[in-house]
Amino acid sequence: MSIQWYPGHMVKARKMIAEAIPGKDVLVEVIDSRMPRASRNPVLNELGRAKPLLVVLSKSDLSDPDITQAWIKHFEHSASWRGAPVKAVAVSSTQERKVARRIVTEACRALAPVRGPNSVKPLRALIMGIPNVGKSTLTNLLQGRHVAKTEDRPGVTKSEQKVVLDDGTVLSDVPGLMWPLIDDPRVGLCLALGGAIPDTAIDHEPVALFGLEIFLRRYPQQLVDGFKLKELPPDPDEALDAVGRKRGCL
Repeated sequence: MSIQWYPGHMVKARKMIAEAIPGKDVLVEVIDSRMPRASRNPVLNELGRAKPLLVVLSKSDLSDPDITQAWIKHFEHSASWRGAPVKAVAVSSTQERKVARRIVTEACRALAPVRGPNSVKPLRALIMGIPNVGKSTLTNLLQGRHVAKTEDRPGVTKSEQKVVLDDGTVLSDVPGLMWPLIDDPRVGLCLALGGAIPDTAIDHEPVALFGLEIFLRRYPQQLVDGFKLKELPPDPDEALDAVGRKRGCL
């Protein structure tokens, strides 16, 4: 099954991001820690290749901590071929604001040591990523109040939004950007499963079966506990029926 989603406003978003990058000291790419590979946009990587990069794995409270740490190491090792310094951290909306802010701002300062509190000019960071990955949630978490609009659907941020933190750091949150062609069908399914593609643009049953296959293989007990199942069929179609009956959908 091939899933594609590249509405017209993405062209405008790409231009906006390309114009914003040169004026920033650090790029902050937010990716979904539940699908780190699928939620990285190759276009963003190409546009920002020459800039210091902080990869923020969002929603870390919903992902496997061991796998998240392995991805953090992977991204930090990528500096050797990227040509610019790279750091990676994990955050979640359940963290205390002070903790999340310290993690992110310290990483940004390490990537751009000539900027920050001891400099005449503030550190300028661009927060970017695919739609509905947690960019605006991260902005609000760092600021400590609701300054960027958030909803559990893609395409909420429409224009560049700037926020100044207490230490003078300037954060710019830009619209989420997809890429024109998703070559790998599994990547498309991951993006649909994670909410990066609107429900109106997908066929729900194949996406649900894809997600169930992953949980049956890796996290069967979470399925049992999450849906309060007495038993878990090993077949994805049968498991989907069991979940549907438990939720009163069948």
